Amino acid sequence: MAVPFNLEKEPKKRGEVPYGHVALASYVRGDGRFITSQHPASARAVGKAVVAN
Repeated sequence: MAVPFNLEKEPKKRGEVPYGHVALASYVRGDGRFITSQHPASARAVGKAVVAN
């Protein structure tokens, strides 16, 4: 199944600012009780964020 738009270029075209991160590095974002990450390398940071919240 094809994606109907380029996942990197389309958000930039709409004025969205990408989050700065290094590929395959630990990267976690949270807003209150909602915590998300992108890679298995983020597991420890997710755990710390869960405990902190």
